[in-house]
Amino acid sequence: MNRIKLFIFFIIITIFFSELLFSLEKGEYKLSNQMIVNGQFENGNTGFYTDYIFSPSNMRLEGTYCLSQNPKKQYSRFDSCSDKTNQSGYMLLVNSSDIPDKIVWKQTVRGVELNSVYLFSFWSAVVHPANPPFFDVYINGTLMQPSPFYLPEDVCKWTEIRYIWNSNNIDTAEIIIINRNVRKSGNDFVIDDISFSIYCSLTASAEKYVSTCKGEAVRLNVTASGGEPPFNYEWFPKTGLDNPYSPNPNARVDLNTTYIVKIVDSKFCEAYDTVRVNVFPEPKAVITSNKGFFICPCDSAKLSGPPGMSYLWSTGETNQSIYINKTGNVALRIVDKNGCTADTSVFIEMLDVSSTIELGTVEAEIGETFNLPMSVKWSDTRVLCNFDINSIGLVYNKSILQPVSIFSNRRIEGDLEYIELLGNNLEQLVKELKFTAVLGKVECTPVEITHILYDCYDIKVATTKGQVCLKGLCKEGGTRLVNTDSRQFLIVNSQSNHDNNIRINFGIIEKGSIELGVYDYLGRKLMQYELNELQTGTYEYQIDTSLLGSGLYYLVLITPTNILTQPLIIAR
Repeated sequence: MNRIKLFIFFIIITIFFSELLFSLEKGEYKLSNQMIVNGQFENGNTGFYTDYIFSPSNMRLEGTYCLSQNPKKQYSRFDSCSDKTNQSGYMLLVNSSDIPDKIVWKQTVRGVELNSVYLFSFWSAVVHPANPPFFDVYINGTLMQPSPFYLPEDVCKWTEIRYIWNSNNIDTAEIIIINRNVRKSGNDFVIDDISFSIYCSLTASAEKYVSTCKGEAVRLNVTASGGEPPFNYEWFPKTGLDNPYSPNPNARVDLNTTYIVKIVDSKFCEAYDTVRVNVFPEPKAVITSNKGFFICPCDSAKLSGPPGMSYLWSTGETNQSIYINKTGNVALRIVDKNGCTADTSVFIEMLDVSSTIELGTVEAEIGETFNLPMSVKWSDTRVLCNFDINSIGLVYNKSILQPVSIFSNRRIEGDLEYIELLGNNLEQLVKELKFTAVLGKVECTPVEITHILYDCYDIKVATTKGQVCLKGLCKEGGTRLVNTDSRQFLIVNSQSNHDNNIRINFGIIEKGSIELGVYDYLGRKLMQYELNELQTGTYEYQIDTSLLGSGLYYLVLITPTNILTQPLIIAR
């Protein structure tokens, strides 16, 4: 069975090639768009007719021709020209006849398409500079223009000769080439690459239907096939097109529109096609809010887009609804089922709620208890938003202020004391803010607010510090103050029977003039040392007892606020 199939296959192949060779010999076989048989003469002396004599071995005679790869090899007076497209290919070499109307080349082309434009062309070059030929070309007996065509005298310079022919209602083309130059001297040439094909093979293929959204651009696409580039494009109408002379313009229209595109190639052949643009309506983008577009600090608004869409908020979220808790522009892009988009935005304003808390100034006697005055001023936006105070923090110099109330949060750093009042009623907190004035290191202390905590951290708070000053202080010799961190003492540090110098140590809590003296048991001042004005702190001093006899004495230290006494025994 397989042998029978193989035998049938070889029979089919044999018949095919037999028909192909027969058609080539008759000059009627059509290859693709090229309708000339053996137009490059690579198949030998076949497929065409001529009145010239085939003489490959003697090309010196007029009226002869042959197929040559190099004319100089056929006749030494010819130049060494090469094939038009293939350096080693064949061309038709002609020593022209001196007899008029001799046909150089003729071929009958069958299967011509009716009412079509064809291009007939061939390439030619002289192989001897004397008396170049000039050609007439006939198709179905009609002399083609230009006539005659004079070949340049440049040796081996290939020149293309072209003619346009309309088939009208004829399906056969008889093509004849005649050299009208009959002079014997020179007039020698070669012919190659004879071609006869559809001249206008241009077609336009456009995307028939495209869709876009109102206000958005859509690309129109057309492809030119066949024809000779470059191609020129033109679209009608030109309304809405960014470039009506582009093969792929962008169209931006609000209504359904049909565009026509015309393509013209380099041979001025034309082709047309149409594109229908369908325009979808634009979706309506709206943002709604559950609390309007003004929100209080520490609050949020729920913003929502229209239902049934895809969403992209400027926050990056893709849900239908989002929550916003800060000032700024919020944008939304929606996409409907057709892929059409719409944009909108709203401005959300976070109300600026602020307060200014001012502490007053107090002058108090030592031991006096008083309330620290405090006032609160709110911005106008407070009427829209209501907030409570959670705590107030204060700092002051602890040496002259003692809080009356007991505070749970209280700490001391050096001379400063920090306290915190807890509660949500400002008036009640102010009533609890009581202090007692005491004598200390300074005459006045600033009272500053370290923090105000509302139940919303976004409230802006400005504070003005207050001040407490002691009044009724003794100013003579310097303001009377004490260092509550220091202590007063007087110590006889060492006493020797053999050394007249006695070392003592003492501490003072007030800045001022200090007096150190030695008294006998009757209270008489025997020795006095003026120590001038000293700062608070501890000191060491030596006194000379060489003028004192053996006995009991008293060492006395006098400060601005106190007198300290220590016994002093001298033994000789």
